[in-house]
Amino acid sequence: MKNLIKLSVSALAVAGVLALNGCGSDSSTTPPTPEPQPTVLTGIFSDSPVAGIGYETTDHSGVTDAQGQFSYNEGEAVEFYIGATRFPSVMGQAEVTPMDLYQTDSANHTGVINTLRLLQSLDTDNDPENGIQLAEDIHVTLAGHEIDPTADNFDEQAEQALVTSGGTAEELVDADDALAHFGQSRAYQLTDLTGQWHTVFFTIPVAGTYSQDAFSYAVEEWSVDAEANVTMVAKVKSDGELDTDTFKADLSNTGMLSFAEVENLDMGLSSQKDKIANYFTEDNEQELGLSIKLAGDQQLSDLEGLWWGTGIETPVSANFNQNEFGVWLDKVVVDAQGKADITELTVGNKQAETEVETVQFAMDELGKITIEDDDESAVTYLSRGKDVILRHSYKDTRQNMSVLLKANIEPSLADLEGFWRLYNLQMPDDGSMNADGFGYWIVELDIDADGLATWSHVATSEDETLTEQSMQMQLVDGRFVGEEDNWLMNQDKDLMVVVSQWAEGDNQFSAYAIAIKQIKP
Repeated sequence: MKNLIKLSVSALAVAGVLALNGCGSDSSTTPPTPEPQPTVLTGIFSDSPVAGIGYETTDHSGVTDAQGQFSYNEGEAVEFYIGATRFPSVMGQAEVTPMDLYQTDSANHTGVINTLRLLQSLDTDNDPENGIQLAEDIHVTLAGHEIDPTADNFDEQAEQALVTSGGTAEELVDADDALAHFGQSRAYQLTDLTGQWHTVFFTIPVAGTYSQDAFSYAVEEWSVDAEANVTMVAKVKSDGELDTDTFKADLSNTGMLSFAEVENLDMGLSSQKDKIANYFTEDNEQELGLSIKLAGDQQLSDLEGLWWGTGIETPVSANFNQNEFGVWLDKVVVDAQGKADITELTVGNKQAETEVETVQFAMDELGKITIEDDDESAVTYLSRGKDVILRHSYKDTRQNMSVLLKANIEPSLADLEGFWRLYNLQMPDDGSMNADGFGYWIVELDIDADGLATWSHVATSEDETLTEQSMQMQLVDGRFVGEEDNWLMNQDKDLMVVVSQWAEGDNQFSAYAIAIKQIKP
């Protein structure tokens, strides 16, 4: 029996081998190819990067990390959520914004605007400039709140959610502020202009003329809606006519603004979307202008730090005094209580005062600054980026435009890298009646990481338009120096002011320029 069982087992084994090799099978058959594994990619959800928003795909789920990153498979749809609020799904990609959620190429969409408002309102430190961080327990806290950003009663829904999450209804960010933040460092679009702006225009004669009537100024408040209708309200004007105008703005993909009704205007928006510089000429007058976007919740302590103070001064039409021409550069150190120590710096061949002047700043929530015992009539504001102060002031015989820029703590030549548009006014020196001393340049600058600036004139009062010139910038005592010019930069690295003085024979000249960094399309 034992041998029979052994034989039977052996026979079964042989039969199995024959079965495997039978039926025309080939012993060299290739094993089946494994299914390809999906490619896992990483994207970023951003207004600015949003940390803590929930996401789900077929194979991935979780919350975005501190950099706003989420995982998805190539070709996979992603759905984002906050508590019970589910946003429209979107195909996974390197960056997802609220514009992608609603499949629109304009931020001026109800769903986009309200999604931005919700995200910024839920930011734990209420400062979307440093990224948006949602609370770790936000999805549990708002599990019972479903919010529809396209609904007519969105504000009511969002306010209830804010209260539930420990905030207040008043913390709901308004549309203008939400759009203003979203516009930072993105391709230009008209909604970048939305918000409140403080604007100063400074006017002098054109080259070859010397009419004292050409020395004028205007301070305006601009209100820009989401359709880029710009309402300009005059607050101070040299002629005293406080008028109001409304223009429809257009904005190119290179950041250049235009108004259909206005000719001879060259106007550009900065890369941070919160500064506008321009040159305008008409009727033997030329004008340099700067606008800064405003924001609420400004605090006096925002002024603390080192600032470069720059200014341009000319006579006014009334009480004309030909000895009121000049530019200047100051070092201004401000403490958290608004006390400012001002030290004049040498500009060109003029010797600065060595005595330190101390003044006391005060400021309201909108960023309007006043100076204790100020002996000038002035309008002064801090920008929403908290690194530019724009001031206009005047007395009986002179007018000033001042731009103060908060300095970078550790500046480097690499800070200059980028594409810049520069607007420059030239004037004769104090006491000169040389009409040919007036002039202007509009210049394009392309600066590399080593501070080499290649530039060309877009327009100029000179006889010859120069192209493809170069200049090597240097870093001296925290300031950028190009040839005899001082270039001062703000912390956001998108605005520079240039002050210079020089001599040609017996004639003295000074110049004041504003340069904005722009995004290349």
